[in-house]
Amino acid sequence: MQNTRSTCSGSDTRRPPISVIERRFPFEKSSPQPQLSDEELKREVQRRRQQQLAPFGPTEREMQIVVMLLDGQTMKGIAEELFITERTVKFHSKNAYEKIGVASKKELMQAFSDLPSPRHETLQPSATKHA
Repeated sequence: MQNTRSTCSGSDTRRPPISVIERRFPFEKSSPQPQLSDEELKREVQRRRQQQLAPFGPTEREMQIVVMLLDGQTMKGIAEELFITERTVKFHSKNAYEKIGVASKKELMQAFSDLPSPRHETLQPSATKHA
């Protein structure tokens, strides 16, 4: 019967069977990570976007609208979903843009295109003016 253990000398390069490895280094046998549903994934992305936006101090409605814009929704689509006018969507988005330090939807999308990172490096919350 041949030795199945590897040696440092390199004379036998075969690896021991997995059962031998598991006895030496017991691995936790866990079930595979559950896959997120589309709805769960969408909620997680929205939660992370809200975390990124929070330091800029937007109102709840501004944050809601910016997250929807970042999701790729149009002003008209947002207005329909929230049961508000398109003009109201533009008003809230304009206020949010000022707080975030961007001038357009395009700049907003570029500023937050790095969603996986917890915070965007180039944007810093500006001091908001409260009258």
